[in-house]
Amino acid sequence: MGKSHILRKEILDHLQKHRPGSTEVHKVEDCDVILIFCPIVSRAGTDIVAALNELNTCSASKPAILMVFHHSFEPDKILPDSSRFINRRNTLTVDCLFNEDAGLLTCNRNEEALAKIVCHFKPQVYLFKFILHSFEMYVKIQRTCFLVQTCLNNVYTLCSTLQKSGSFRQYLNPYFWLTLH
Repeated sequence: MGKSHILRKEILDHLQKHRPGSTEVHKVEDCDVILIFCPIVSRAGTDIVAALNELNTCSASKPAILMVFHHSFEPDKILPDSSRFINRRNTLTVDCLFNEDAGLLTCNRNEEALAKIVCHFKPQVYLFKFILHSFEMYVKIQRTCFLVQTCLNNVYTLCSTLQKSGSFRQYLNPYFWLTLH
């Protein structure tokens, strides 16, 4: 695809317009969703499999949006559904029509594809952040449980020591506990 920068700019401008605050990053580790452009230059199945192999090399589990670009001059061209080639989890596949000189064609198919991307993009980001947040909460809960267990162990040790020394009864007095606070 000779002028892929036109397509790239169109897509990123559309995302920025409909999902303000979304930014392009250049490391897979820094992104929430991977956006893949897959122009069909030979056969759809071969090109899509090659794009998926490259995607899985970068990340096998991150959410992804695979945009399959079919070259055409006809905005009403009938296309096969490229998602039938996809068996990767967390991957949305959309088919788009483009022209090398004009970029994305103005047609219902492309409007629907862009709408799907916008709708899919935000929930994936929230899901990823939710999973991360849930993991952080799990770690905090585990730390809290450890602290409570440590505290209970200390109370048990104190009670055992007091009971062995015979001075345990004086600590059963409720006024003793009030004076500690």
